[in-house]
Amino acid sequence: MSKEHSEYKLCIIIPTYNSSKNIKKMLESIDLENNQFIKVIIVDDNSNMEEFLETLDIARNYPQKQIEIVKNNSLNKGAGSCRNIGLRLSKEDWVIFADSDDHFIPGYNEIIFPFLHTNFDMIYFLPTSTDENNNVGNRHDGYAEYFSDYFHQKNDLSLRYKLPVVWSRIYNRNFLFDNSIIFEETIVSNDRMFAAKSGYLARKIFVSNEIIYSWDYNNNSLTTKMSKERFLVNLFVNIRVNSFYKKNLTSKEFSNVKETITKFFALSLIRYRFGLRFSFKILFLGLKNGMSLVRFKDFERIRNFFKNNNMYKRSE
Repeated sequence: MSKEHSEYKLCIIIPTYNSSKNIKKMLESIDLENNQFIKVIIVDDNSNMEEFLETLDIARNYPQKQIEIVKNNSLNKGAGSCRNIGLRLSKEDWVIFADSDDHFIPGYNEIIFPFLHTNFDMIYFLPTSTDENNNVGNRHDGYAEYFSDYFHQKNDLSLRYKLPVVWSRIYNRNFLFDNSIIFEETIVSNDRMFAAKSGYLARKIFVSNEIIYSWDYNNNSLTTKMSKERFLVNLFVNIRVNSFYKKNLTSKEFSNVKETITKFFALSLIRYRFGLRFSFKILFLGLKNGMSLVRFKDFERIRNFFKNNNMYKRSE
């Protein structure tokens, strides 16, 4: 990763694959013309030519100095590889990772800008989500609970170690560079270890109760369409995260944040309908590799899971 200086303060890194329609919505929400401190890097994950040309055409509507589109020419396909390419190309003091099918909340720039002149390692912003009818959704409810723990108990363990996503927070690029924090290049869950390592290594964080970014519901995303092979990749990523925590955290900290297998069992059996045989295979794999069966705190997350699962059923 280069440490060259940039005239911009914040770099937004966006992986994309056959999603020119979504990119248009995302870029409209960024509003580059009125945000002169922002640079955008779009990394195309080898979309078909029609989609790629459409993305290029959309980008021409925005200040050309502020937007860069590159192709993922590495041997590894996926958002993790694209994000690493964007991170290597970035030169700004701060970076934020966005998904092409999400959007920024109006006024996000006014919330972010004051933080770009601080020396925090990482800044968290309260999450939200948007459902298929463009209303506030429920997908983010489990993540919002981690913020509640912080605001009510001043306990940052959940935020640092349980929040599995990298959007809705900004990172000091020197912090990432100095600690060699990059994305795993797995086909799914490439951000899980990135979130874990950055949460563990960050010394100065700030937690904001303001919202800058929406996690949008998309019935074609990898989180809604899942094969058994990808599900297994997701499981083993979380097993590695669990091992990382066990190695680096105190026994007390680990007992509060360790991964449990019940969530994966429920996802396999109910959301993705992989059947009893495969779901029990997941259960035994998790237990064999050091995951716990269940914790009391999991029951609230399972409740949210069933609430969200109704939305997935409606879209099938």
